[in-house]
Amino acid sequence: MKYPVASLRVVRFGAFEADLRAGELRKNGLKVKLQDQPFRILAILLEHAGDVVTRGNCTRDSGLPTPSPTSTTG
Repeated sequence: MKYPVASLRVVRFGAFEADLRAGELRKNGLKVKLQDQPFRILAILLEHAGDVVTRGNCTRDSGLPTPSPTSTTG
């Protein structure tokens, strides 16, 4: 799956490297197993680094189901 990043392909942060087009995460050069949904959330957070990202932004942009107002988590 491709991720909606216009100009970024690889984002490096700490020991990690995220290839947003390939959908791969690496730590110290070794591929980290990460399911598609968590990777989509990571990609959204990386695209908006330094910005506040709401749950609504994440669910809308990632294709995740929107939680109902009466649902609880925890």
